Amino acid sequence: MRRILLHIDCLVDGTGFMESPAALLMEGDSVVQVGSPQSIGPIDELQITQIHGTVMPSFVNAHTHLDITVETSLPQPMEFVPWVKEVVAPVRRNQTADEIKAAVQRGAQLSKEGGCFTVGDIAGSLDAVRAFQESELFGISFLELIGTGTRNANGLQLLDELPVGCGVQPHAPYSCSKQLYEASFSSGRPIATHLAETLDEIECLEQRTGSIVEFAKTIGVWDGEIGHDRIHPVDAICDVATRPFLAAHCHYIEDRHVERLHDCGVSVVYCPRASAFFGHKQHPWERLLEHGVNVALGTDSILCLDTSDRLTVLDDMRYLIQKGASTKTVLRMGTINGAIALGLDPSHYQLTKGKIAGLIQFSDPVHRGFDSISNSHELPTPVTL
Repeated sequence: MRRILLHIDCLVDGTGFMESPAALLMEGDSVVQVGSPQSIGPIDELQITQIHGTVMPSFVNAHTHLDITVETSLPQPMEFVPWVKEVVAPVRRNQTADEIKAAVQRGAQLSKEGGCFTVGDIAGSLDAVRAFQESELFGISFLELIGTGTRNANGLQLLDELPVGCGVQPHAPYSCSKQLYEASFSSGRPIATHLAETLDEIECLEQRTGSIVEFAKTIGVWDGEIGHDRIHPVDAICDVATRPFLAAHCHYIEDRHVERLHDCGVSVVYCPRASAFFGHKQHPWERLLEHGVNVALGTDSILCLDTSDRLTVLDDMRYLIQKGASTKTVLRMGTINGAIALGLDPSHYQLTKGKIAGLIQFSDPVHRGFDSISNSHELPTPVTL
């Protein structure tokens, strides 16, 4: 396997590791040694390759919807249900198989350009799953299931027909029956779900009223017999969870849910810019981290972002840093924590001996590592080994 010795202005990762100047001895896609140039020293018969700027492991986008990465103008902030009706539904309704494939390919390309080589993709169809699996991205495609009332049988059938390597995403407690959640947990596949995303969701589950119910009725898909008790969505899903799972959003949780999410081994994916787009405030991500809950970062779909030509958690990391979060914390959320959320080996997203899931480079002329990168608008470039 080809070995290469890199001398780099600055190396950082989500563990808090930082070395400047730094050296990295690579063999194929694996780290052999890392440290200062003096600690590694010269290697016989190896030419030194100099990289200027800062190098770090690639990012992880733990929750996104690649199959709706369509060309769009910058959206205006909206509430969730109107956004589903006016923005998402028209896209989904008219998409052909070729258009789905093209959207996933565009999403994959924008992800790679943004340094996100690993993705937790929520696929709206088997066509989208196949397109993801044909891409060069690492990660998991979770097929989104809908199943209540008369549609429950269809959801269960799709669960049985999933291709190898595909995860499963019961959409949300209000759109998937208790039976479908139970079957998903029993499938042995990686599992994700939207959870406690809106106050409308809580009203729907606890009272069977509100805007979600009214919207479902207008399109003829509402069925109150979803099997869940009239309780908070977090309680409904944790009651049936038999193993750890990934929960996207979790904006609206009660204090007691922090411990419950921790005890169930839940990884929460926070999508900061999407959250701001829908008007959600004071996400409990810091409280969750303090109590040992794994919190990763996601973008959600490009249809609720202020960047129609970019799709990367780097922009969400910068957003949080501008709000006062520490660079070390958000870098860990955007790399190591994302890998944990997707059930991947977190060591592949830090600078330790062994395989690494990709390296990215920023120009960073002042060599201050991620502190200076967080204040720019620069996208990274892959480090070619």
